[in-house]
Amino acid sequence: MRGSLKALMLGVAMAMMLTPAIAQTQLTVIVFPGVQNLPMFSAQAKGLFRKRGLAVDLKFTPNSEELRNGLAEGRYQIAHSAVDNAFAMKDKANVDIAVVLSGDDSFNRLIVQPEINSLADIKGKTVAVDAVNTAYAFQLYEMLRQKGLNKSDYEVKPVGGTGQRLEAMTKDKTYAAGMMNPPFSIRAEKAGLKAIDTGIQCARRLSGLGRLCAPLVGRGEWRRGRQIRAGLHRRAALDARSQEQTRGGRAAHRAAEAAGGCRRAGL
Repeated sequence: MRGSLKALMLGVAMAMMLTPAIAQTQLTVIVFPGVQNLPMFSAQAKGLFRKRGLAVDLKFTPNSEELRNGLAEGRYQIAHSAVDNAFAMKDKANVDIAVVLSGDDSFNRLIVQPEINSLADIKGKTVAVDAVNTAYAFQLYEMLRQKGLNKSDYEVKPVGGTGQRLEAMTKDKTYAAGMMNPPFSIRAEKAGLKAIDTGIQCARRLSGLGRLCAPLVGRGEWRRGRQIRAGLHRRAALDARSQEQTRGGRAAHRAAEAAGGCRRAGL
């Protein structure tokens, strides 16, 4: 009996060793830093990407230009970004782009220096943006337009992504305002800056709707047989988010923290 059991166990072990590993599709995904990435960190930690045959390497982008250029050059296969970057790639570089749309309000805050008490106070001052033609910049322009300020009433300076805008505003007080999302907006207020308006309120004043953001953007060849990879990537992230919501967020947060997600997100 013992001999038969040992032989059985040996046979199972050999079969497991000889079973070919599931092929993993390599995906390099570029994202802006922020808490919106926690579901992806959680999906990595829980093996949800691997379960769907994906080996996902998440990269942070310092600004929109790197995201656009890297996607166009094929260094990244998927980008999480506002859809303005897809339009810019098509309009300026004529890159064939596919957009898998999703949406949230991005938790955007208009962060200002302590002495700014109203949006009208920004007149004649400098605002910090990623690039002059990106979604957060357009949102800032619209906020100021709603309060009677035209672009000729203030100076626009591109300084880079949200982390760079926070650094610029804390080190150089001539930067009067900039758009930020968590965790940078939280860090900004802790540093003595303040939030004076929100992106969602701006959108509601404009149209009664929140601003769509953070879709998946990929090269156009995904339409020709590779859309499924974007769908699998999205599905794994949604699975992680669903688990986070179902379990009160604790389990997913611990998994993301274990994977370095909280630290990498700036929390």
